[in-house]
Amino acid sequence: MTNSRLHLPAIILAILTLLLIAAGALLTSGIRPLPGTSSAPAAVTPMTGAEQIEQAHRILAALVGIFAVGLAIVSSPEIRLPAWTAVGLVIVDALLGFQGEAGGMLSPVGGVFHALLAPVLFAVVTSLVLFTSRNWTDPAVPAQDIWPPLNKLAIIVPVFLILQIALGAAFRHNTMGVFWHILNAMVTLLLILMFGICVVRQYPEHPTLRPSAVQLLVITGVQVLLGFAAFLVLLIVSQTNMALIVISVLHVLTGSLTLAASVVLSLQFRRSGAAAASLTGH
Repeated sequence: MTNSRLHLPAIILAILTLLLIAAGALLTSGIRPLPGTSSAPAAVTPMTGAEQIEQAHRILAALVGIFAVGLAIVSSPEIRLPAWTAVGLVIVDALLGFQGEAGGMLSPVGGVFHALLAPVLFAVVTSLVLFTSRNWTDPAVPAQDIWPPLNKLAIIVPVFLILQIALGAAFRHNTMGVFWHILNAMVTLLLILMFGICVVRQYPEHPTLRPSAVQLLVITGVQVLLGFAAFLVLLIVSQTNMALIVISVLHVLTGSLTLAASVVLSLQFRRSGAAAASLTGH
């Protein structure tokens, strides 16, 4: 099947994966107190409908698995590797989830890995959306005179974002304090600003690089604001409440979007750089 026909299924898979992440974050926030709040019984279940959310989480996980396997089976050779990578991530994440159901609740370390793999899966699925889009099938617009550090930032930024998501998951599962999450957030923000602003300034008219860089910068800005909001609410309140749950879920979702946006920009950047290199013969 041609890549263009797989674009809509890839988009549906991306939406389902994002909903799965939201349900998981909401479920985690609804069945136990968030870090920094009271552990009193009244704080353990501040919201009703936890069983329904858990059921929705299972259904979404099944749908993600079905779509991922189907997409991988009919994928073309060009996208076969990321398509089957997505299937592998779904399987590993599902095994961690089943372990949690069998034991009543995931161990803290298992919970961290479970929370980390979902955003990585979303980033891989987002790359499939990119690879099957008309933007990718059209000839790449070369990016001339690339500043050498940008090539390194294209790799470093997604790596630091994965680390940031892992540190956030460790904090939410009470395996680590918030200090390292905040410290790495400042470093990651600096790297994103360097990468995004440099791309915008160096290629202000580029049809793919500039929009991708602006998208990453905007999503990152929203993520930083949500992080500040969550931290301020934790300082103000002593128990988990609906406002804190909503902000925390949005913070988790935007973290996944930030990682996906960084992957898109990195892929576009490397593709445009390769197109420029082919023209010059270097």
